Parts: sequence; structure tokens; C-alpha cells
Amino acid sequence: MILRAKSRDKGAGEAKTEAFPLTEMQKFMLPTLTDPDCVLRFKQFFYQVQGLRIKPGVPPRRIERGLKKLVKRHDVLRLAFRKSDDGEWQGVLVDPDEIKLTVEDYGTMEPEALRAKVREVANTTMEIDDEILTDFRMLRFGEEGDAILFRLHHALTDAFGMMVLSEDLVKFIVNLPNTGNGYSYGDFVTKVEDKLPDHDGEAGAYWDNLLFPPPAPVNFGRVAKDLSYETDPHLIDDIRDHSEMMSVEDFEEITEIAQKAGASMFTLVVATLNDVMHDMYGADGIIGRSVMGRNAGDLTNFIGFALRFPLWRVNMADGDTLIDRAKTLRTQMQTSMTMVTKELGRPVNAVDSRLRAETGIGVQFFVHVPSADAKAKSSMMAGLFRSQGDEMMKVGPVEVERIALPRPPAMGAPNELTVLVLPFDDGAQVTLRCDGTVFDDDELGAIAGKLMEKLLSVKG
Repeated sequence: MILRAKSRDKGAGEAKTEAFPLTEMQKFMLPTLTDPDCVLRFKQFFYQVQGLRIKPGVPPRRIERGLKKLVKRHDVLRLAFRKSDDGEWQGVLVDPDEIKLTVEDYGTMEPEALRAKVREVANTTMEIDDEILTDFRMLRFGEEGDAILFRLHHALTDAFGMMVLSEDLVKFIVNLPNTGNGYSYGDFVTKVEDKLPDHDGEAGAYWDNLLFPPPAPVNFGRVAKDLSYETDPHLIDDIRDHSEMMSVEDFEEITEIAQKAGASMFTLVVATLNDVMHDMYGADGIIGRSVMGRNAGDLTNFIGFALRFPLWRVNMADGDTLIDRAKTLRTQMQTSMTMVTKELGRPVNAVDSRLRAETGIGVQFFVHVPSADAKAKSSMMAGLFRSQGDEMMKVGPVEVERIALPRPPAMGAPNELTVLVLPFDDGAQVTLRCDGTVFDDDELGAIAGKLMEKLLSVKG
């Protein structure tokens, strides 16, 4: 196992390096992930990891050449964090030669043992203050081919970026053409991140009108149990999940119904969650947060972290039917996407603080229906991206398998209940996640069952 060196404070003899101010998300990540009390699962939640088995195997020199091309195309792979002379964190780009391929030979293994070994190596701890925040390895397995394992810290990339990265690397390895140029990290900081407006003026007024005065908190979880809301998510080590599966046919039919009505699968899930909270706990409206991906065409080839965290609000009075409420929310979200401010570049911000001051609880919900799915559908490797892994497909002259490398579940932001809808080739997985000390299995299962029942009801 390779020990990863910690980052250095800038020394007197160190060559001058271009430095970048922290992005909003990095301002959230660095203090939480360097907190000595931060739990391991939270750290591992902030990795992005991909494992690809290529059969037949390829010479390491070809992988190394592909990696060099990848680093040249995407300079965000060189991003790391150092402290300035005054002790403040900043982003820097390390020398391209620092990004190297590690080759490990394990000999021929049965496919299941091979995948287990890749998963074992993938769990090596990566810290946000390591010297290098990328880890590229070639694990050789004789007649069963080679596994290319690459891990990036979430401070560098997101799910969309990992799809771009995976496809580019495979293309470089098998000598397929790439289109367009990578989007530089410097351009992202100056032309995208720095252009986000402050949370005032027209944008600030929009969020004030949308969110305040807020609805009463849902009487469940910490509210119902009179528990403290002061536990930060990076300190929560007891995570409870409950998952339900929806068939591919049902997911596609419901998605089509929502889209034809002027809604979306995301807004339908949120509106359904609100209905469930109304039926089970008497709530008339809820506020939550979500993740918004790239909304600029220039970022199509940017592999860096480019997520925002807009808030949303849905009320029972927003329409007569579930679909009507989902449609109203869709209109709201279209406006919200144009009003994202610096505060909404991180999941913990001044808006949360104000909501907590007024309700005593803050944001109770996080809903995520991955927007990167659109990239998966259009990709050359679409079958890999939409599978849960461990399936081979032909890519050019080789077979490629995406090895499933699930991350430990964690609460990535301060909220009571997380709802994840993950579409795969064999169905859509609807997962409810919470702090295990707040909800028991029966209550979580009841919420999940009611959510699935209401989603399926839109088919008529």
C-alpha cells in the first residue's frame, strides 16, 4: 500500500506556484474534512472513484501515455491545497509530472476475487490535505486483464466530471479520437465561480420571497424527539438507509408522464415527498435543498467540481393534484437556476442559518435525482455508466467492465432526511437515508413505502 504524503506549508525555497482562491464548496470541505473528529465514512463519502477492467490487458506504457494526455487535457487533476504565508488555504496546480501511474501485479484471479481486490485497494484513505488528490493505479490480473483504478477527491471533481474523465481515459488508451478541448481550472475560477452574484440585490430578494416566512417544521425526526440539531454531518457515524426498487418500465413511464405535464422526475419526487409529509405528519409545505449540475455549455468538457445547492419550497396549495404541484415546482426551479448565488455554492450557508433562527431546525430535506444521467445516456460508454457494475461491454478493440465501487453512506449536508433516486439499467433505486439515531427502521420504511406508492399512483 502506498502512503500518501501530507501537504506542505509553503516553504522559503519552494518555487512560486500559481494560486487560486477557494471555491465555495472548498470553503465547506476543508474545515470539515480536516477536523480531527471527522468520521471516516464522511471522508470516504467525499471521494470520487472509478474502476475499469480492460480485457485483454494493455501494456503499462500505454496507460501512462493515456494518463499524461489526460493530465494535459484536464489541469484540474493537478489541483491540491496548500497554506499561504498567512496561513490561509488556497488551491494550487502541482507539476504535471507529479501525477503518476502506480502499477501493482496480483496475478490471475477469478473475476469475483479480482473485483474484491480492486474494492479493497479503492478504500485506501485519501485526505483533502494530501500532497496529491488523485490516485491512478493499474492492477494487473494476468489472463483476466487489467483494472484501471482512479480516485479523485470530491474537491476536484463530481459525478459528471468522472464520466468525462472515464471516457477520455479509455479513448486515450485504445487510441480513439477525442473531441473539443478540456476546460481549464483557471477559467472555471475566474469565468464561472467568481461570476456568481452575492446573496443580495435581485437574487437575494428572490430567495427571501421564496423561502420566508418558512413553513412550520415537519413534526418528525429531531423535532418530534426534541433532539439537538447541533450535530454536524461530518460527525455522524450511525447511518440508516432504506431502499425500494422501481422497475425500468415504471420509471420510464412515470418520467414520461411528468415531462408531458410540464414537470420532471426530480420535481415529481419532491412534490411526492411533500404529499407524504402531509399525509403522515400533517405538514402543509416543506423546504429542502438539491444539487444543480452544469448549466453552461462551456463546462461540457470540464471535469472539475461544478455543483451548486439551490433550495426549493413546495406547498400543498401549489396545485390541486400531485402532478400540478410538481409542475409548479418545475417552474420555480427554472427560475431558481438563474438566481444561484455564492451562498448556494456550498451546502451550509447563511440561508440555512436564517432558516434555523426562524424555525429552530433549518433545512430538513435533501433530494437528489442525478442530472449526470443525461451525460450517461449520451456517452459512448452509456451501458457502463447506467449499470451497477460488474458487466463487460465492447469499446473499440477491447472489452471494458465497470467495477462497482460503492462509497460508504454518509449525511453529506445538515438535514433530517435524504432522498436519492438512482436510475440503473435494471431499475431505479429509491433510497431514504438518515442519521440512525433519529429514525428507526419502521418509520423510515413507512416513509419509503408511502413515497413509492404515491410515485406509482401517477400512472393511474
